[in-house]
Amino acid sequence: MTRHVGDRATSLVGLGGASWSIHDEVDEPGAIATIHAALSAGITLIDTARAYTTVDHPAHNEAVIARALASCGAPVDDVFIVTKGGHFRADHDTWAEDGRPEALRADVERSLLALGRESHDLYLLHKPDASVAIDESVGALAELQRESKIVRLGVSNVSDEQLTQALRIAPISAVENSFSPFRQDDRPLLERCTSLGIAYLAYSPLRSGRGFATDRTIFADSLALADEAGVSAYQLWLGWLLHQAPGLIPIVGANSPRTITDSAGAACIEFDPEWWASVDRELAAASLLVS
Repeated sequence: MTRHVGDRATSLVGLGGASWSIHDEVDEPGAIATIHAALSAGITLIDTARAYTTVDHPAHNEAVIARALASCGAPVDDVFIVTKGGHFRADHDTWAEDGRPEALRADVERSLLALGRESHDLYLLHKPDASVAIDESVGALAELQRESKIVRLGVSNVSDEQLTQALRIAPISAVENSFSPFRQDDRPLLERCTSLGIAYLAYSPLRSGRGFATDRTIFADSLALADEAGVSAYQLWLGWLLHQAPGLIPIVGANSPRTITDSAGAACIEFDPEWWASVDRELAAASLLVS
């Protein structure tokens, strides 16, 4: 089973790498083991960014991914790498935007070097810069695409209006925004992407507050369904996400082979369509509880 980003087929679930680099404790061997486990479990999309880095390394996350791929023995061309620029780590606690064309060109070149690639499979404007018109930023990336340094273009953390502006400048293959069963504010944009054939990469797909997704006082019926099917709660919620739109790809963060293998399993499970009405009812009730 696959989903598509533009003309490229990829796995139903993607692996996000932010947590390997932005926290104080960095476990590079653990990150590499997690990447290897993801590939073994059938995940072929890895999501990273310039902003996912340590304080003292210009491209830590991308460099770790490059090392993991070099040591895994799998065909590197089979791995679809999504990276992003225009957003960077300024210091330990601060991230900022720089969407100027010259800054984006530098980001693209830096990431190519860190990843050891000649072109980016998918490159996204990570976050629009309030001081730079989005059409100027997207136009700069479109120029780099014409130079064959980018194959497919995307935008991240955008509104419907910003997507409209981007589409006036260049074809957009993907939008990467926050969406989860517990935070569905972006559903109108998800539906628009579906109608346009644009892939929707859902980051923080299980964001809810610690423990919320497994709270049996709130999701008794849903978690009972998961137990009945012999799947984990996280597989249930990822299955729900995959059920929402044919172009939605959850980007799952993971710090161990066990957790990413569990998440990857959601792509292989046949969920009963009748389950979703029950799950939706509990999600609707939960939104009232936490609003």
